[in-house]
Amino acid sequence: MSQSADLPLIVTEFSFKGPGGGLTESGSGPTKASQAERAAGYTGYVRELVGQNYCVGYHWFKYSENWQGVLQADGQPWPELTHAFTEFNRITESLH
Repeated sequence: MSQSADLPLIVTEFSFKGPGGGLTESGSGPTKASQAERAAGYTGYVRELVGQNYCVGYHWFKYSENWQGVLQADGQPWPELTHAFTEFNRITESLH
């Protein structure tokens, strides 16, 4: 881990898959039963990351195309997920 090497860390790709009608059921990573569980998974994971003094950033993977994405099949964002992004990013700096 970066803590051992005394170097900063950026998590460049992570996501949680979740069911979405019309989307391909592909990709790696944990699968959640609902979009609300995906949002909770995001919040828990990034809360843990920003609590580490060596973590300087993170990036959700993927924007669209399959169960890992931010977008529904109709191109609209999943509200539960984007709400979690917005709310957590508001407090990130205070936690780091």
